[in-house]
Amino acid sequence: MAQLAARSVMAALAKRVTNVSAVSTRGLAAEPNPDDYGHYPDPLEHATGREKKMLIARLAGDDRYEPKVYYRAEQTTKEKPNLIPLESIERLPQFEDFVSRLHAVGRAPYIIFFDSNQLEVTKNHICNLRPLPGAVERLAAVAFDEASEAALKSFDPTIPIITVDFSLVRKTLPADLENKKYITYQLILMLRARVVTALAKRGLNFWAMQQDTIWTANFPAMNIEDQKREANLLFDTVGNDQFRIYEKMKNWICGSTVISNSNFFMGNRRPVPFLIQVDHDSPLPKMELLRKWNLEFKYANGTCNPDAMKTVKYRKDCKAIHEV
Repeated sequence: MAQLAARSVMAALAKRVTNVSAVSTRGLAAEPNPDDYGHYPDPLEHATGREKKMLIARLAGDDRYEPKVYYRAEQTTKEKPNLIPLESIERLPQFEDFVSRLHAVGRAPYIIFFDSNQLEVTKNHICNLRPLPGAVERLAAVAFDEASEAALKSFDPTIPIITVDFSLVRKTLPADLENKKYITYQLILMLRARVVTALAKRGLNFWAMQQDTIWTANFPAMNIEDQKREANLLFDTVGNDQFRIYEKMKNWICGSTVISNSNFFMGNRRPVPFLIQVDHDSPLPKMELLRKWNLEFKYANGTCNPDAMKTVKYRKDCKAIHEV
């Protein structure tokens, strides 16, 4: 009986060894055959959102959505400039919090863009808006240097603000560059376009405002937001037929008006526009011009003067200033 059991065990072991030997000698396929393993789906069919955009763009030879590394240096050249791409704005640590605060405003916020050169004009604008119900509560700001953000937070910490640093780009412009002021302004406009693109991608409705605009009444009173509910973009522009008037007004502090006839300051100034864009090509800083022609809404100590807003609608001393 013991011998029979031993034979059965040895026979079983022999079979196992044979099976292992058969497996070990099986060859490997040089490449998978779809007929054997099935056809795998195209990754493009599974991709969604930004990944899908990236794959489609990659097939077209476009690398705009590819991850990139941008190095920023104190000294850059035309050949190797400092760049502020859209992605770098969207990836700012404070960006998502800034967007969340803007969504929480409820109605489309008023966004102003500024740096240290427009800091005092920006403060003046806030004081202009403060007496108007709900105006400052809808205000938000994008600073182009960290010092300006800190200064505005000190002036009014309730206003949502984020810094998109433009200072290193500004430093790359030579001091003797022809039309430097104009070129700088154009670069800032390009940066503003990227900022508003980043905000629009987050589903935000907003107004891009100018801090050198004088408000004589509250913006919602114009009822534009209700009248233009279906509009995606609204621009305040001057038609070609009005360029002749602008040429005549080049020596005026109030060079253009918004939401009103453009020759407002050349006539009897009726009707009074809700918003007045204050423009003038002058060697004087903008805040000095506003102060000179009684369009300042602050006291000498920097605090807001609520009484200044009471008379701005009826003020008629904003006139030609050839002496500046």
